[in-house]
Amino acid sequence: MRTFSPIFKLFLISIFTLSFLFSCKSTTKPNENEETTTSHIFSWQKISFEKLTPDFISIINKDDIWIAGVSQGDFSALHWDGQELNEVAIYDPIYQSVKKYFSDFIALTDNDIYFADGNVFHSNGTTAQNMYTRDYDANEFIQTLWMENPGDFYGAGRKSIIHFDGQQWSKISVPGNDPIVDIWGMYPAEGAPAKIIGLISSPQQLGVRRLITISKGTVKDTLNWPDDIPARQLWFDNKSPVYVRGSDLWQYVNKKWEKVALDGSGFNALHGSAWNNIFVVGAKGYAAHFNGASWQSYPELHDESGEFESVCVKGNVVAMAGRFSPKAYLVIGTQQSK
Repeated sequence: MRTFSPIFKLFLISIFTLSFLFSCKSTTKPNENEETTTSHIFSWQKISFEKLTPDFISIINKDDIWIAGVSQGDFSALHWDGQELNEVAIYDPIYQSVKKYFSDFIALTDNDIYFADGNVFHSNGTTAQNMYTRDYDANEFIQTLWMENPGDFYGAGRKSIIHFDGQQWSKISVPGNDPIVDIWGMYPAEGAPAKIIGLISSPQQLGVRRLITISKGTVKDTLNWPDDIPARQLWFDNKSPVYVRGSDLWQYVNKKWEKVALDGSGFNALHGSAWNNIFVVGAKGYAAHFNGASWQSYPELHDESGEFESVCVKGNVVAMAGRFSPKAYLVIGTQQSK
């Protein structure tokens, strides 16, 4: 187990009290008084950018959005400040250069950013501090992160699941050597431990796909995912089914998997802020919203020249980004009243 200095522990405790529901790899606690359905009506804002593969988005608010992935410029990520997209350089302490690649990226605030690239880092928006160093000898690689708060978060990928409790890391053994490509969780009740599900999917071996639950340091298979169906991402909260995204979207209902009937396919990203406010996006500018009762797509976003690659939903704001011809775009949607 790796431990941290008293100064860094105090830093983590201090940020624990912030609102952590900003990122697309954190959950949103349900509002018991929320309406059954949300509005399908959105107004759209479109901003172009270049030199970045937009794999990840984090919303802090409508005028504070981060985009990251693979940079082809002298910067690490793009930051939307409500007026323009600005290039942001984050210094990589291991390679002593500007960080240009992330396998996952979570911005809780502008100076509280977590990312993975095999290792796990924390950044203040300018420089990064290594939080977890992978075991190179064991070919370990941390690919994906999930966190509700900085004092309780998970990382997963090849060879390992790791957990940070606010003071130290622990490793969780996973049978087999196939990579965990996504991890998601939620708290079923106040004070209860997180319910964590990981998605194992091997790009080299067809049919090696399964879901696992993670609890009290052990793992087991769960929900009987059909291993012949492609799977890349999952999402759920404590009122929703478990959703799994591959080229299609599936939901686990009545102890079986059902394909969600949508008027598109080739999905690349899935996220929601609640069980009745979920988006899925993908090829040809496809985007669809679930409001708790029905799915609706948005033909005004259709674009044959490319695809959306990432999406994030926070409250009444959705942000999606993708590469189109001749440029890439960030699209911000603001939910309107019904």
